[in-house]
Amino acid sequence: MNIDQLRKQIPDEPTCCRFFEKLIWPNGRFCPHCGFEKSYHLLGQAARSGLYECASCKSQFTVTSRTLMHRTKLPLGKWVLALYYMINSSKGVSSVFLARLIGFDRAPPGK
Repeated sequence: MNIDQLRKQIPDEPTCCRFFEKLIWPNGRFCPHCGFEKSYHLLGQAARSGLYECASCKSQFTVTSRTLMHRTKLPLGKWVLALYYMINSSKGVSSVFLARLIGFDRAPPGK
């Protein structure tokens, strides 16, 4: 698969979220805190997209909870691109070059 095919297959954030949900929870969603298999999708203005609450321990979680992407400020689309470039690079890719590739080449605040 090339980068254009990837962008067509996963074009936006909701699609990225569903992609990661299928990847992380192939047999159905479960609480990353207690392992219970029943949870509720939290909706409303105060709840962010993709937020769930466990029916057992009442902990809130998302698809990124307890993963490398936990508490990330990057959109999931940037993570998909970064993973694509890292997987498809035969000699590895530097973090600076990777940031440029995914469109995250801004200077830190104050510089």
